Amino acid sequence: MLLASIIDNPQQCIDKLPLLTKSEKYKLLHELNQTQRKHLTDKCIHQLIEEQVEKNPEQIAVIFEDEQLTYRELNQKANQLANYLQKSGIIPGDFIGLFLEPSLTRIIGLLAILKVGGIYLPLDPNYPLARLRFMIEDSQISILLTQESLHYKSYIKSLITINLDTDWNEIAQEYSNNIVANIAENNLAYIIYTSGSTGLPKGVLIDHKSLSHHCQNIIDNNHLNIKDRILQFASFSFDVSLEQILPTLGVGASLILVNAKNLTIFNLNKIIIDLGLTIVNFPPSYLTQWLEFIDKNEFKHSLNQLRLVISGGEALPLNTVKKWNLSPLKNISLINAYGPTEATITAITFPLPKNTNFIKSCKTIPIGRPLPNRTTYILDAQQNPVPIGVSGELYIGGEGLACGYLNQLELSKEKFIDNPFGTGKLYKTGDLVRYLTDGNIEFLGRIDNQVKIRGFRFELGEVETILSQHFQVREAKVMIREDKHNNQRLVAYIINDLGEISPSDRSHEIREYLKKRLPNYMIPSAFIFLETFPLTPNGKIDYAAFPEPDFSTLQSNYVSPKTPTEEIITNIWKQVIKLEKIGINDNFFEFGGNFFTRYSGYF
Repeated sequence: MLLASIIDNPQQCIDKLPLLTKSEKYKLLHELNQTQRKHLTDKCIHQLIEEQVEKNPEQIAVIFEDEQLTYRELNQKANQLANYLQKSGIIPGDFIGLFLEPSLTRIIGLLAILKVGGIYLPLDPNYPLARLRFMIEDSQISILLTQESLHYKSYIKSLITINLDTDWNEIAQEYSNNIVANIAENNLAYIIYTSGSTGLPKGVLIDHKSLSHHCQNIIDNNHLNIKDRILQFASFSFDVSLEQILPTLGVGASLILVNAKNLTIFNLNKIIIDLGLTIVNFPPSYLTQWLEFIDKNEFKHSLNQLRLVISGGEALPLNTVKKWNLSPLKNISLINAYGPTEATITAITFPLPKNTNFIKSCKTIPIGRPLPNRTTYILDAQQNPVPIGVSGELYIGGEGLACGYLNQLELSKEKFIDNPFGTGKLYKTGDLVRYLTDGNIEFLGRIDNQVKIRGFRFELGEVETILSQHFQVREAKVMIREDKHNNQRLVAYIINDLGEISPSDRSHEIREYLKKRLPNYMIPSAFIFLETFPLTPNGKIDYAAFPEPDFSTLQSNYVSPKTPTEEIITNIWKQVIKLEKIGINDNFFEFGGNFFTRYSGYF
């Protein structure tokens, strides 16, 4: 096709020449995007939940540790809070922050915000104070729903706060009937802040129509029903938590909350068994750890009630799926889920075939095909469709696109473009993908500087910007490196005049500085100090020439274990972090330990 185009148009720039025949282009733009489906209703998701209250008021809606609420109790408490918010002056379109530790009250607060027409903003108590305050001030929230013990971390003089623990007696005096709020489908439902390359997070805006239709898609795609018991595992600050909560309640099933921060794999597995969970959703890193735990402990029949496992947030490794096929879970359905926050959580899914022959022919696990009423396009730099098998940038269209970024009009215009092949907008994901011959999409990596580690998506540029603001840092570059055990580590390369201070002391100083400004998952495992950055012959930074870090030599002030207890603990760390030498003064997280590895050495 290209040669024919050159002959027909010899004066045309080569990047303007078509690579596809008309039939090939029609297949890519239309046949692979035949996803249209009529939704059951245009009601908001909280209205669908209210319908479940009418149908099954005594059904268990949500469980947390030794507490639980029926649908009737959950709805009454959410209505009392919603009425209280209305009387406090909240109207549809007001931003409302929810800043709570894991509890049933989180679910009550979320539903109340949706019912009153507020725009839900989740705030994670584990985030640094500076990041929390930026999100609060950027969104200009009208009210913050919190608890007394977190007041010190959320205090802003002009901010109105409601403590849902100490103020509840007053809130409980309100009517418990469903409230009437004038909420249109294009009203905003929530805002989620994601990492931004400017050094500041950006707020992604999602409306009620996108949220409701997506919840209905998930109910249908995952065959949710009233008998399901579904795990709520993701952090509230990530949009996948909404996918775990709202479809569950929208279909009348039971939601199981856990405090993932302090949860061992042993205890999680026990919860899955004891509470009879039917659906769980983990990032691939945690799924791998869970599979290893199951294999070590030889669970054979105790997980029979589990029918679906979903894994998303980062690329699903082929080796993890191979472990899955050798585990007692192999006959359970497994879905690889993909979706940026800007496209309302999950946009594309790939149900793994139970035929193990499929894995033998795979080099990677596909991300699959778009959900109903979503469309996907794989385009080159000139926004032309690329042939099947050729890599390009993934664009997502159809339902579920965000309304843009809060207070960032130019960035919204850059990322949400007019659809050149139809109506509406397309979102530029920045992901490099290609179509496989069967129509599934294969993820190849990132085009820009955004990465995912252990399910957390962020911009390397944000880390670089914050690093560069340190008074001792002249320039900084951050990249992902793999250690000898293929674990992904975040590494910072810094141009810095150390003077008389040692690299380990300067690393500690910078790490403490970052802890006050960034979440733990964005803090590098290693800091390497250079006089200059390596350059290519044409003067650009040569990223391939950056030195490989030796993670085994990052220790300082090594003190060997002395007591039997210290020997046991350091031996466990050696197995988990994969280092030859661990001293009693070493920090687990500074040497690459993380939530997913934290408990894997216990069993």
